[in-house]
Amino acid sequence: MKLRAQYRIAMGIAGCASVWLTASASASEMEIHDWGPFWYECRTASGAVHRTAAGPFYEHRAEPGAGSMTAWRPFRIRIKNAKEGTRRTEYVWPLYVRRIQGEEETGRGLVFLFSRDFDRRDEDGRRRRWLIPFYFDGIDEDGEPYLGVFPLGGSVHDFLGQERFSWLLFPLYLEREGPDGTARTVLWPVFSRTRGDGLRRDRLFPLCGRAVKEGAYEKSFLLWPVWTHARYEREHRSGEAWMLFPFAGGGHVNDERTRYVLPPFFRYTERDGETILHAPWPFVQRQQGGRTRRAYLWPLYGWKETPGIRSEFFFWPVVRSKDILHAGERVRHVHVLPFLYWRAEGDASVTGDSGPWRKRRLRIWPFFRHTSYNGKSCFRAPALSPFPDLEPIERHYAPFWTLYEAERGPRPGEVRRTALWGLFRRRGDGEGSWRTSVFPLFEFGVDREEEERAYRWSVLKGLIGYDSDRVERPRRILYIFRF
Repeated sequence: MKLRAQYRIAMGIAGCASVWLTASASASEMEIHDWGPFWYECRTASGAVHRTAAGPFYEHRAEPGAGSMTAWRPFRIRIKNAKEGTRRTEYVWPLYVRRIQGEEETGRGLVFLFSRDFDRRDEDGRRRRWLIPFYFDGIDEDGEPYLGVFPLGGSVHDFLGQERFSWLLFPLYLEREGPDGTARTVLWPVFSRTRGDGLRRDRLFPLCGRAVKEGAYEKSFLLWPVWTHARYEREHRSGEAWMLFPFAGGGHVNDERTRYVLPPFFRYTERDGETILHAPWPFVQRQQGGRTRRAYLWPLYGWKETPGIRSEFFFWPVVRSKDILHAGERVRHVHVLPFLYWRAEGDASVTGDSGPWRKRRLRIWPFFRHTSYNGKSCFRAPALSPFPDLEPIERHYAPFWTLYEAERGPRPGEVRRTALWGLFRRRGDGEGSWRTSVFPLFEFGVDREEEERAYRWSVLKGLIGYDSDRVERPRRILYIFRF
């Protein structure tokens, strides 16, 4: 309640300040009210709004047809995407995130709390409320409710790729229903029995176990993982494989032949003209002759190629690169821990590192971060976050340590520069109107309407000033006297 009251008071003060400032300004193509880190508002002729208050703590951006972002850092940020029809609210990220798209609502807290309403209008419809791994509550797609408190007892549906998990005083008893049948386990994972469509699996772990799938396979183990054996009987996959760990292993399945010595360190595989060699794994790996080609001298250097993807590393994981070509799109990125991250996206025809790329991102940690997309760009310095792709960090926390920021639009002259949370600002709309201010020392700007220009300047927020757009008394002195 206190936070909500403070929120309303702050919005009231900001609203009053906005009305007063707007009343005191002349109409123009780009309407700006600048009180440094305390309050700033800019409205453009297209209807876009940018508003900040209290330095990096409050920010609001809105663009017609695109959406809006409202931030009360670091407590809450709300993002509306008009194109996708989504609303996203982040509370002290990553503490809790809420997302709404249409009638579907999801929520996530850290990595443990997860909720999802598939249709918010239907109180008895499909939903989930999970606090992993302790509490599970929901209604599945068949309308069946479930409840589970781990490890005491209960059940959870549609979890980890299985239809249902049920337990009682886990690990005393666990039951699982999935695509392969129903498995019941006592003193997990010791005693287990699974029955399904043609499937029989029994296990006394780790002493022995056996699984038989009619017309598919027969698998067994003794003193797992010391001895394992499998025989395959499918039409497209037949043969057998074995392993005596950690001494040797082998297999012959269809046209694939594999031999292990001291598994998993030494391996040699031949299949349909393709060879795989580990000598020893993971330090020396070579694969050639098939859809996947690879050569590793780990951790010094290695490369891997699959259809549409090529990756390389030097002194893994220090230097890594990847080039992806898929569905007419190319994505390329280079990562040098922890200093450099570069990523670019474009059409498949792009070949050189310089482009032309549709979207690019460059981060030199901890100095700066630069992104460009469809003619727009954003530069921030410094860039203290070591995580290059975590946009929530850039939204919630980066403004606190960002001392300089520059944004450019697709039109020449469309720019916004800010330093020291608003002590210095410069903004241009790309049509000849611009403002420059060093709060509270001076302001200077030009407004352009068609072929005419109006000049404005002031010192100490109006101690002396001039406004050429005023027909009468364009000069001001001591804040209130005009002549």
